[in-house]
Amino acid sequence: MSPVSFRLICHRSASLAGIGSSGSERRRRAAWAAVRRVAWVLVLVALPRPQAAQEPILRGEVRLRIGSVVGEDNYEFGAVSGLEFDPLGRIFVSDRQSEQVRMYDELGRFVTNVGRQGYGPGELDYPCCLLLDRSQQLWVSSPYNSARFQSFEVDSSSFRHSQTVALRSLTPMAEPVMVRHQDTIIVAASSVGAPGQRRLHVVLGLDGQINGRVPLPARQPPESLGYKPMVIRQGNGTEDRTYFPPPYPAIDLIAHAPTGGFAHAITSSYRVRMFDHRGTPIATVERDELGPRVAIDEAAHQRLALDSLRQWARTFQATYPRFEIPLRKPPIRNIWYDRDGRLWVQLERAFENTTESAHVYSAAGELLFLAEWPERIELAHGAIRGRVGLGVAPLAYGVESVVRLEFLPKNSGGEERGASSFELRDVSGVSDRQP
Repeated sequence: MSPVSFRLICHRSASLAGIGSSGSERRRRAAWAAVRRVAWVLVLVALPRPQAAQEPILRGEVRLRIGSVVGEDNYEFGAVSGLEFDPLGRIFVSDRQSEQVRMYDELGRFVTNVGRQGYGPGELDYPCCLLLDRSQQLWVSSPYNSARFQSFEVDSSSFRHSQTVALRSLTPMAEPVMVRHQDTIIVAASSVGAPGQRRLHVVLGLDGQINGRVPLPARQPPESLGYKPMVIRQGNGTEDRTYFPPPYPAIDLIAHAPTGGFAHAITSSYRVRMFDHRGTPIATVERDELGPRVAIDEAAHQRLALDSLRQWARTFQATYPRFEIPLRKPPIRNIWYDRDGRLWVQLERAFENTTESAHVYSAAGELLFLAEWPERIELAHGAIRGRVGLGVAPLAYGVESVVRLEFLPKNSGGEERGASSFELRDVSGVSDRQP
């Protein structure tokens, strides 16, 4: 606002206040003081307000794609269960369906694999959750039947089994091994006690001895997450009570940091608590975020699904619980830590949106940037270092592909800055062509 405008405001306000040539000097001064106050308020209102600082945005672009529906077996993935890559750019993929871990070079060409179904050294049983430790040994978890964790030394063209650590008396979760020291690993596990199933981090020596336990946040009862029971009456007069989730339910999530820390969230609100490896709270990240609205097509799909479940329940002479379709989805879809120890909080995606997004926080809970990447690419395996990450994308007929992304900053106009260090490459096992 210019000085001329300010004087005009004062003059007009004085006229409205009835200030003239008559009256006492005291009244005149008081009136002018009131006018000045009103004028300054108008000036402050007219000034442009500072914009809230926005977090940097990094856009993930696909630079490599490995996988094919039709091609060599080594390029076909049925159920990717773990991803990892090393400083040389080599890519490691565990496939629960083939029960193998495969190695690809930095261009996505198959090198070798390890594993077959079994319980001996080097044999795998539903392998998952890959992690390279500081000495570049690759850890592979087999959490379901054998409860084992194996490490392999990796050279340019082969795997060599190094050691096996077994977890006794507890049930490991399908999460990567966390390595704090060369002679100690931390695994996520659960135990069944009087209060029910408890989650914890277990500190294991390489001899399999349990050297410590860190309790994790207790599981939320299903009722608190919106689940409702369906009662099935058995022929002997007993009742079997099973809980079923509502459409777009709240989910109880725990993310595991590579050094033993963890984070906990209930997806119904944007509130994530972070803890160090001792279970001591570090930070709580909160945002006033609402989930996206449920689209008309999504609501129709959910109604069809509920109708099918009601028909299925009738085959057991049971009544499926009654659920309403919510107006909004939860704000959070998933949380995980990457290999650099950063916490990713993935946001639920609106139906019409073709981009996935996540807020990325430091280990201390400081917001670093907003990450965006193409829809239907799953990054929750956490194989992300710096600005490069690996993800899983669906193909067809239940077959999956592995993609490598590079995250580049965007300027205010939405264009990316800087040149990419990768060219898009598609490796399918049929031909190594560059589109």
